[in-house]
Amino acid sequence: MVTQPMERQAPAVLKLLAHDLRWTLLQQLVHSDYRVTELVEQVERLLHLVSYHLRLLRRAGLVRERRSTAAQRSFYYSLDLERMHTEAASSLHPSLGEEITPASRTQWSRALPAPRLLFLCTSNSARSQMAEALVHHLGQRQVQALSAGSHPAHAVHPLAIRALARWASR
Repeated sequence: MVTQPMERQAPAVLKLLAHDLRWTLLQQLVHSDYRVTELVEQVERLLHLVSYHLRLLRRAGLVRERRSTAAQRSFYYSLDLERMHTEAASSLHPSLGEEITPASRTQWSRALPAPRLLFLCTSNSARSQMAEALVHHLGQRQVQALSAGSHPAHAVHPLAIRALARWASR
């Protein structure tokens, strides 16, 4: 006699991800973090719908919200990839949801070449230099970053240096 496996309901996190608009929002957040108004434009849905679904994703811990340092009234939303991995994968099998530790990240990075980014600017005196410095700092040597200019200046702009120094002193 063959016994059939007991049918179980899908875990809540997978049901949450199965909604078309929430899935589309997550796909957008894979690329960058965005303000709600930017997401509204990208997914071409009403503000209240996008806000509602972002709130559900935040409650589940799959999306993070952070206040803009430049415009205190703006909030940016980003995808929490580690939480997404842990929540979604462990729903299928407990061993799949093991936490991604810095040690395992380092182990993976040996197997794969470090991602490379090139920041290209006109004069390579401020924006691209700042972007390169921030990636070096935030990427913890997991990302190779370079900057270049189509008409390079002779030096980095002093205000860029001052802004980075102020950011680093936080």
